[in-house]
Amino acid sequence: MKMFLPFIVYAVALTVSPSHGSSEVMVLTDSGNAVQGKVTLCNIEEYISCRTLPVSAPSPRCPVYDPVEDFIYWTDFALDSVSRVRTSGADHESKWKTFTTDPYGLAIDSSLRVLFIVIGSSLSKIDVSTKVTTQVRDSLSSPTTIAIDAETKKLIVAGSSGLMIMNYDGTGSTSLPVKETTVKFDPKANVLYYSSKSRKELGSVDMKTGETTVYGNSSGYIYVFPFEGSLYFTTEEERGKVFVMSVEDGTMSTIKINGSVSIFARMTVFRKCSDGRYGSGCTISCGHCENNASCNKVTGACEGGCEPGWMGSTCKEGCRDGLYGSGCSSRCGSCATGTVCGKIHGLCSRGCKPGWTGATCNTECSDGRYGSGCTLSCGHCSANTSCDTVTGACGYGCSPGWTGAQCNTEIGPNLLVWILTGVCSVLSILVLALTVAWRCERRPRNRRPFPSLDAHLENTHENRAYDKAPVPPGEKAGCSTADDTTTEVEYQDVPLRQVHNEQEDDYQNISLRPESDEQVYEMCNF
Repeated sequence: MKMFLPFIVYAVALTVSPSHGSSEVMVLTDSGNAVQGKVTLCNIEEYISCRTLPVSAPSPRCPVYDPVEDFIYWTDFALDSVSRVRTSGADHESKWKTFTTDPYGLAIDSSLRVLFIVIGSSLSKIDVSTKVTTQVRDSLSSPTTIAIDAETKKLIVAGSSGLMIMNYDGTGSTSLPVKETTVKFDPKANVLYYSSKSRKELGSVDMKTGETTVYGNSSGYIYVFPFEGSLYFTTEEERGKVFVMSVEDGTMSTIKINGSVSIFARMTVFRKCSDGRYGSGCTISCGHCENNASCNKVTGACEGGCEPGWMGSTCKEGCRDGLYGSGCSSRCGSCATGTVCGKIHGLCSRGCKPGWTGATCNTECSDGRYGSGCTLSCGHCSANTSCDTVTGACGYGCSPGWTGAQCNTEIGPNLLVWILTGVCSVLSILVLALTVAWRCERRPRNRRPFPSLDAHLENTHENRAYDKAPVPPGEKAGCSTADDTTTEVEYQDVPLRQVHNEQEDDYQNISLRPESDEQVYEMCNF
C-alpha cells in the first residue's frame, strides 16, 4: 500500500488554465438541515466564481451532469424524487421522476441516455428520454453511492458489506471487502477513488492490480470526486471549502463556498464544452452539422443531419465521387466524361455529356436540340421528326433538299448535278452488266468433237429418230471394237432421257448406226 506524506491542507488560490472551447464547472449539492438545501454552481476558470441556482431543493444529494442536454440531475431525499435543472438555472423540475421510497445514489451514462439510481435496497435504471424505470438488482446490503465505468459497462456499488462490481444488467457480480462511504471511478486511470468517514481515510484502488493508495487521514471525509488528475473533496473540519489535490504530487488548493457545508454535501465536477466542441476535455471539434448546429457534446454526432457534401454520424466524411447533397443522398447527373459533380450542390463545372443540359446535367435535351448542353439544333429531319439528342442524326432521313447524317447540308444546283450524274453512271453500269450476263446465257455450250446426236438422227433412214443403239453381232450391249465391220447391227433399247446428259454433255453407252458398212462409231464414257 502506498501512502502520501502526512496530510496537510494549504489554503491557496486555485488557478486553472482555461481549456480552449470549454469551461470547468463544479456543482455542489448540500442538504443542510433537510428543510432548505441548495445547489451551488462554480465556474473554475482563471478566477473562481460561485452562485446558488434558483431551485427548490429541500434535501439535494448526489449530483450528476448530462452534457448532451446540459442538465444537472440529483436525488432529493425529502421529495422522494429525481430533480433537474440546466446549468443556466432554467427549466428546473423538482419532481422530474418520483418514487415511493427513498432515492439516494445516482450515476449517469450520457452516451446511452441512462441514469442508474439506488432506491431503498435495490438498484434501478431510468431511461432519460422516456423516464421508464427498470430494476437492475434487488436485495442489496444498504447501498449508498454508485460509480460507473462507461467503457466496460460496469457498475460499482458501495454498501455496508463492501463494494459490489456488476454489469449494467446486474449480472456477473463480484465483491471487494472494502467498506467505504463514497466511491467514484476514473476511467482513464482505471482507478476507483473512495472517501471513508468511519476510517477517516481518502484513498484509491487500482482496478487492475488491486493496489491501494492512501492520500491522507483526517477527522472525517465527506465526499470525493476525481477529475482530470485532481481529487475534489470536502471534510468535516473545513465546512466552507472544497479541497483540490493533485494526484501526481499531492499539492493542494481550495475553493471557498459561500456559507458552510453540511456533512451531506455532495459534488460533481465536469468540463462544459462550448458549442462546436465535444469529447473528454472538449478537445474535439464538431463536424459539418446541418445549419451549423452544435454536435452531441459526448459522441460528436450531428443529430440534425449533415451539411451538403458531408456524411457519417459526425459529418466528417466527405461525399464519395458520384454523390452530393445533404447526407450525400443525391446522385450526380450526366457530367462530361471523366468529371464528377460538386459534392455540395451537384454542379457539373465542366459541362454535360451530349444529350443533357442544366447545372446538374439531369435534364435531357428537348425536341429539336442535341449535343453537350443541348446547344446544337437538329437539322432538317424528315417529316419534322426530332434528331438523336446525342449525335444529332436523323433516324428517319432528311427532308427534301437536304442531306448528311444530321440533314444540315442543303442540296444546291451543282450538288444536284453531281448526284444525278452519279445516279446515271450507276444505272449505266448496271444495264451493261445485265446485257453481258444475258448474252453469255445465250451462247451455245461447248461440246465434244464428235457428231452430235441430232446430226446422226437426221441422217438415219427416212429421217427417223431411233431410240435404239446398235450392238455389234456377238457382243452384248456396251462398247464395240473399232475394227468390227459387221453390217448387221442389233439395237438395244435406250431410254431417250438417257441419251443426252444436259449438265455434262456426256454420251454414254450409245452406238450409232454407221453411215456405211465400213464405219462404226463407238462412244464410251467420253
